Amino acid sequence: MMDQASRRLCGTEDNRAALHSGKWLCHESCWNDASKVSIETDHEIDIPCKGGIRLYAVPIRAGAEVIGSLNFGYGQPPQDPQKLQELAEAYGVTAEQLLQLSRSYESIPPFILELAKKNARAAAQVIGDMVLRKRAETELSQSREMLRLIVNNIPQHVFWKDRTLRYLGCNNLFAQAAGVEGPDAIVGKTDFDLAWKETAERYRADDRGVMENKVPKLNFEESQTRPDGSLLWLRISKVPLVGHGGQVIGVLGISEDITERKQMEAQARRLERLAAMGQLLGGLAHEIRNPLFILTGYLQLFREKLLQQEYATLPANLQKIESAAGRMSRITERFLTLAWPYQPRQEPCVVPKMLTQTLEFLGNELMKNQIRVETAIAPDLPPVQADPKQLQEVFLNLMMNALQAMVAAHGRGTLTVSAQLSAVSGQPSASGEGQKGNWVEVRIQDDGPGIDPADKARLFEPFYSTKPPEQGMGLGLWTVRTIVMAMKGTVTCETEVGRGATFIVRLPVAEGGRQQSVPSHQPGEPS
Repeated sequence: MMDQASRRLCGTEDNRAALHSGKWLCHESCWNDASKVSIETDHEIDIPCKGGIRLYAVPIRAGAEVIGSLNFGYGQPPQDPQKLQELAEAYGVTAEQLLQLSRSYESIPPFILELAKKNARAAAQVIGDMVLRKRAETELSQSREMLRLIVNNIPQHVFWKDRTLRYLGCNNLFAQAAGVEGPDAIVGKTDFDLAWKETAERYRADDRGVMENKVPKLNFEESQTRPDGSLLWLRISKVPLVGHGGQVIGVLGISEDITERKQMEAQARRLERLAAMGQLLGGLAHEIRNPLFILTGYLQLFREKLLQQEYATLPANLQKIESAAGRMSRITERFLTLAWPYQPRQEPCVVPKMLTQTLEFLGNELMKNQIRVETAIAPDLPPVQADPKQLQEVFLNLMMNALQAMVAAHGRGTLTVSAQLSAVSGQPSASGEGQKGNWVEVRIQDDGPGIDPADKARLFEPFYSTKPPEQGMGLGLWTVRTIVMAMKGTVTCETEVGRGATFIVRLPVAEGGRQQSVPSHQPGEPS
């Protein structure tokens, strides 16, 4: 009755306006005198009410923050005539109505009031806990949504798997590459269910290794088959997912599409290789001229003998013609082998044989530029696992660089090529020392001007060169390093200004590799 009476005094139907009118006396007492004070002080409030009874208010806490207040009124309404008259005038009712209301009130035992206060405190705590939990759920939902947005908007493929190598999730880019409708569609699948099922076991072996060793595998390159069958090149990093207690619960993978970059690199390497071939064209013409002269001479002699019907020596003449033609074919084949694009393949390669072939290929160029060759190639080195054409490209690149440096410096020089078995790769291990094992070490040394320390620091950067533009694009040594690293080897340089440079290539011996004897190369021997 008292609340309704004071509400009518506000003269408005709008509760918000009524609250600000100062005439809604019951709410003024409940809010300003009780709840607001309990919120500001973070304490329970138990005070007399303007309506003649008492008000109890308890703060609602969500963690350390007070977010509201819970209150109720209690107590015996007044029956004193003077007090009733004051209330009647304030609330716009009669004293008789108030007296009747007071007489109808049934007193509540004190223990019931204490129980009511206790329940109010408990209700405030439950409300606070509910608000806290709701906030946590909202924050978690927002955090998950933000993480989802981040994962789906970064320009990398992201996936994560459980211990059994089943997918737990991925981002949109990875889902597209996998050929599934979206990230949710990949959950529970394995690599055998996706577009790259042919190479699934290789990927799974990587994942198992990362989880079992608890060691990340970072920045390695790998090919993958797209849903349409085309080839995708990726740079991948995989890390173990470690849960509570240090237990590995899965694996996280992040990869970047480098297909376009790989295509550009392949094209750039081919251009670099063709530039090197262009420098050797003069030598090629010279090499072909000799057997061509023999070929044309014997063909002319062959025709004269046919006209004169001298048949006895024709078989010998034919053999010499065939020999000259075969030599021309081998010369052009060597040249085309280096210039023509191809698909790399890994196989056991005998380093002494590769070095010998490269020196033979450069034979005329070395002789023309007065470059003396000294070799110390162990003939019984075990094979290395490599692509033969790429390995020859490494040796050709390093020898051509040495030749150009010596010719530019003093128009002649000595090229020293050695190969031996080594126990240290030069590749730093976790302890900072070289890795122990069986390695084939190749040294290509010149007595040119040496390399300035500032240039040495950038030797293996792409498109960096100290040569004139017509001698290459600055991709030679970068290509060498890229190829050697793919073979799990290393390439380093030892140099001193004025005392030449030595490039050292170390390649791991192929598994099960046996030493093989190769005839030593004598510079100047015909190919």
